[in-house]
Amino acid sequence: MTQQVALRQLSIFVAAFCLGVYAARGETHSTALSQGFDKGAIRERIATIIRETLKQGDGTTVEGYRFYTWVPASNQDVEEIKSYGDKAVWILEEYLFSDVGREGDLVIRILGRMGGSRILEPLKRVVEQSTSPWRRQEALRALTQAP
Repeated sequence: MTQQVALRQLSIFVAAFCLGVYAARGETHSTALSQGFDKGAIRERIATIIRETLKQGDGTTVEGYRFYTWVPASNQDVEEIKSYGDKAVWILEEYLFSDVGREGDLVIRILGRMGGSRILEPLKRVVEQSTSPWRRQEALRALTQAP
């Protein structure tokens, strides 16, 4: 066996072993991110959750017309985002005045489901500054009904 093949097999073994230990400890992707990864990794994970949630609502009729149906973030996704703490709120705030309306709308609802005092300032800014009456109303509803 050549040295390259042996090294490749060893690296595959080490990777598989680490993955097994990671899974055996019961950690999830979100647990690993919240405990040690940087804000960039958390930002990317939140972007993925938002993108995938919005994609679930996209559809096309048999005639070829595109439509969108509102789909909320799953409980699991909201809990994952919540586990990131203040880092998540800072990242979610960036979406509140986004050019993509559906992203901001989804984030308002996610923040409302997260609850806690850390959501007050971002949602208050939406109530006071958004040009969208619907968004102001949703932010106000989230503020008054959040846990």
